[in-house]
Amino acid sequence: MSKSEQYHLYFLVSTREDGSQNPYVESDRDNTGSTINSEISSFISLLGPKLTDGVIFEIYSCNPFTSINNGYSVEGSFEETVEIFSPPPRAVFNNGGSDVVIPVQDFIDILYEWKNFLLSLPYKHSLSNR
Repeated sequence: MSKSEQYHLYFLVSTREDGSQNPYVESDRDNTGSTINSEISSFISLLGPKLTDGVIFEIYSCNPFTSINNGYSVEGSFEETVEIFSPPPRAVFNNGGSDVVIPVQDFIDILYEWKNFLLSLPYKHSLSNR
């Protein structure tokens, strides 16, 4: 099982009426109908390979594994942000109420999986140049 699937995130492609195909992230719903980890999917959904690399670089640049961070903010899609804290190194997404907290390494793994998914698509898509 991939790291993204462990967090109920799935990388898919939709086909528009004009035939263009666009990658997107979907997440499961819990038994109340609420989307699980929608904050994570919203954060990465419009990141192309270059922007994903930029986010990964920015996370590593704040040294979350070796220094103390008190809320270093990194911006993603739709002006969504994640705050990086340590120790322990963790990514914190705020959904307007309770925080969604995952280990930083899990978040980095998800970002790499997203980038690899985008690069594996055999055609140019809406995120190719992002």
